[in-house]
Amino acid sequence: MPIYNYILLLLKRLNFLGTAINHLYHILLSFDCKKHFKENDTDIRYSGFKCECKNKVLWMGFLYVSKGLPLVFGLFLAWETRNVKFKMLNDSKNIGMSVYNIVIWVCVTIPLELTVVRDEPNARFGVVASAINICTTCTMVLVFVPKVICFICFD
Repeated sequence: MPIYNYILLLLKRLNFLGTAINHLYHILLSFDCKKHFKENDTDIRYSGFKCECKNKVLWMGFLYVSKGLPLVFGLFLAWETRNVKFKMLNDSKNIGMSVYNIVIWVCVTIPLELTVVRDEPNARFGVVASAINICTTCTMVLVFVPKVICFICFD
């Protein structure tokens, strides 16, 4: 069995494990839901439920670590494959830059989301969605544009 099948199997298991733990967490622990209201100058009211729990810091730390481990694993694989001679398969620099890009965006977005836009649901959604879109687009460009350029040059 090729090595990429083992890697895909590992990623599937990690994804399943994360999903199962998330569902178990929501089923087994109860949330204290509080209703918050906010008024603007134009008499528009935003209402929403904010769920809090006593182990929020531990839960968020677990989520960040469990999502960061595949990044570290990808960085390890990029480091191990850095000396591949075939130019179209040598992605170690691009993968390293992609991981660096993700880490920078996470380090900017998480504190911003947890402090500045904490009580503004629209701004919070905008910040997180923008960060996800920009980070994903940059990663796709870093990984696939050199392959396209290499493919065009060889034809």
